Amino acid sequence: MRLEIKLACKELTLPIAYKHILQAVIYNMLDQEAQSSFYHDEGYHVDEKVYKMFVFSDLLGEYEVKNKHIIFNNDIKFYIDSMDAPFIQSIYQFLQNNAYLYIAKQRVKIEGISIFKTPVFKGVQSITIQTLSPVVAYKSKDKYVTYYKPGDSEFEELIRDNIKHKCQAYRYPTSQISFDIEEIVFAKKRLVHFKDNFYEAYHCQLKVRLNYDAFKVIYETGLSAKGSSGFGMIYRKNEKSMPL
Repeated sequence: MRLEIKLACKELTLPIAYKHILQAVIYNMLDQEAQSSFYHDEGYHVDEKVYKMFVFSDLLGEYEVKNKHIIFNNDIKFYIDSMDAPFIQSIYQFLQNNAYLYIAKQRVKIEGISIFKTPVFKGVQSITIQTLSPVVAYKSKDKYVTYYKPGDSEFEELIRDNIKHKCQAYRYPTSQISFDIEEIVFAKKRLVHFKDNFYEAYHCQLKVRLNYDAFKVIYETGLSAKGSSGFGMIYRKNEKSMPL
């Protein structure tokens, strides 16, 4: 289940690397006793991997960059999605009960909230997906990180493994995951700073062939890694139920 959050702002000024700020806003909307510590500190486990099972987009709207800051002068919006219904319900309830959000100690007015269901289809289909926040795919060994771009065989392999591991961690009942990249429509590299790390990530549009279970996982938790840090949120191109 996906939330679209519309905000009214005037000169909302953030560092260009603002993902950790938006992530903190999301955690602060959760029930502090029952949920926030779980999603922030624990999450869902499989072997040594931990998944928070949610994803969020970049801030979408007109902006200018000045003095290493990004400034939003008009209405903006962003999206949050999760496989975990209580997570989304808690955020929705917070938004219903409050008139404002505070982003980096700046007050912005909540203008509107919309709910979108994950598009449903049967069997295996070819669809086009596009990122709302850049996707990152990498392997790390002995503190050395290797990043992969769309078109690398490892990129597709890492996405497929990520889907399977999330299903295992969340105990999602599926017997088969099908995911293949058929075409890279475009891929634009971005170097994204999150807290103390820089990530090689890509805004991209991909034509993929997949089944519904695989689509549900990437739609609601992000494509590949770091969804809960704001990487890899996607939408289905020409998705009628979701205005962009």
